[in-house]
This record gives sequence, structure tokens and C-alpha cells, in this order.
Amino acid sequence: MTRTIVALLIPAALLLGACSSESATTEAESPASATTEATEASSADLPAVADLCKGLLQYANGAEARAQQSGETFDRTKALDDLFTQSAETPEWKDAPQDRKDQMIQAYDAAKTGAC
Repeated sequence: MTRTIVALLIPAALLLGACSSESATTEAESPASATTEATEASSADLPAVADLCKGLLQYANGAEARAQQSGETFDRTKALDDLFTQSAETPEWKDAPQDRKDQMIQAYDAAKTGAC
């Protein structure tokens, strides 16, 4: 289940706008400038930190409910730390610009405290 959340939440958050960007590059454009322009154009389409945090809280709440149903103990911080670790290993995370990574870190930190 965690892999499903990682597969849906993090890559979608990181690349939402990049996949839908309609900017075309010309041969005169360098690949670096095209990437920068696509990233800048897509940044407005990406979810805000608060929205990302809410998604992480929904994940944690669902995991907690499943743990309670099966009689297991649940540690929200550990669950979010594990999800963060798995997310950081994805190509989407590794390829994301640093400012987007910073936003995701803020969202994880806020979700741990429940203060979205």
C-alpha cells in the first residue's frame, strides 16, 4: 500500500505540471534552458505545500485506521519517515528541482505535527 501511495502522491506532486506542459523547444535552445523553462512553467500547476501536507495526512490517517483494525500499534512519525525515505529513492524525487524538494520536506514536516 505504501508503494501505491508513493507511486501516486510524490511523482504526481513533483511532475504534475511538467507532464502537461505544452512548451516546445527549438533546436537553438539548449536542453538546460528548455528544462528550466518547463520547470518554471509547470511550477504554477504544482500543489502547494498545504495541499501536499493534506495528502500526506490522508495517507497517515488511512494507515492508522488499518493498523487499528488489525490491532497493530501505529507511529505516525515513523510511517511518514518511511514514506519519505521511499519517496527520496524515486527518479521523480532525484530529478526534481531543489525548491520542489524543499516544499516536499516542508509538507512532510508539517504532516508529522499535523499542522497543515
